Amino acid sequence: MKYLSSPSMEVTTMIGCPLMCTYCPQEPLRKNYPETSTKYMQLDDYKVMLAKIPGHVSIAFCGMSEPWANPICDDLLEHTLSKGYRVSICTTLYGMSNPRRTSHLLNKYNSQIQALRLHLPDRSGNMKGWRESESWREAYINISSLTLNCGIERMTMDKDGVTNEKIHDLFQKTDSFRGHQRAGALDLKKLNGQPVLPLVKRAGPILCSMSPNYDANMLLPNGDVLLCCHDYNMRHILGNLLQLEKYEDLFKSDELKNVRLINESDGFSTTTICKSCHEAVGFDQEHMYKRAGVEEVLNRVFNKYRPENIAFWGAGAYLSLLYDSLDMYNYKPLLIFDKTRKIEKFEGVPVLQPPAAYEMQNLDVKCIVITALSSGNDIERELRENYSDIEIFRLHKNSIALDKIV
Repeated sequence: MKYLSSPSMEVTTMIGCPLMCTYCPQEPLRKNYPETSTKYMQLDDYKVMLAKIPGHVSIAFCGMSEPWANPICDDLLEHTLSKGYRVSICTTLYGMSNPRRTSHLLNKYNSQIQALRLHLPDRSGNMKGWRESESWREAYINISSLTLNCGIERMTMDKDGVTNEKIHDLFQKTDSFRGHQRAGALDLKKLNGQPVLPLVKRAGPILCSMSPNYDANMLLPNGDVLLCCHDYNMRHILGNLLQLEKYEDLFKSDELKNVRLINESDGFSTTTICKSCHEAVGFDQEHMYKRAGVEEVLNRVFNKYRPENIAFWGAGAYLSLLYDSLDMYNYKPLLIFDKTRKIEKFEGVPVLQPPAAYEMQNLDVKCIVITALSSGNDIERELRENYSDIEIFRLHKNSIALDKIV
């Protein structure tokens, strides 16, 4: 779901979507998904996996199939919302057999719903498995009548956004649509000449414009987690949430390390799907060199101290840049201190006003990394005056690298 912010986890509730949309490459997924694995997400399995996903990660009921093609989708949704996760939904309404229950859940947890998008049948017949029915109409009327904070979006796969004539009494036209090739997984013959974005071949170093940290991932019913929503060939399995101890282990996997290595190298390669993806953007070697400098110092800090003994100082633009450029799951501090930002959390880490010296001792903070640029000198002076027993690492104003204050 393009409008999602990362980190996020899309949930594929079942394998073998019955809608058979022409712009959705179902065949590669069916071919590569293990025959012995469950085809439908089971509630007990899902509870185990969701419990490993941190609360700041948003959950998307969209995935590589229609969510409500799994009869227990309402159960999965209710469990997710009851645990406090932010949720996005993209649905064709197929299989939504109890729309009143679904509507009740969306109303009850309105503040947690980030997005609701209705994928409607179009005049070009791209949703081949859709059939008009009273149950579908009932679902549409119930869901579209909701008043949600996020609003309700609608889309089709028609180039001009025109819906199927059978539902013109309900809705006629959405925004125009241009499909993409899912990094080469799409069978273009099925489009019958309909427009699609050309396949790209990125020759230089790249990163993902939608998820620079590679943390907008895809969860399958058997627990496998794919790199992203374009990986219908299951090329990049980061791990299995039923088997891994922690969500963070996904980002330490050999598979992701190899994806990063290839993506940050010169030359086109088919080893990863990313260099053939239209979401990829180029970035220069200087940026990667500076990034490596940051990671080297952060590695030293986190190797020397336990995360519960480390705090960052500054939750502003520079820390946002770090989270956009690095795999910060390896560098998660106990706390972030900031005097000006009125937020409770930054990427799941509590943000507090700087405490008095004696309060800092009670928190058992032994190391502070200054993650603020504009007021770095003032912060350094204050830290030296008030926290003499704490090791401090300073962010130089004219460099992206961190250096220890001696």
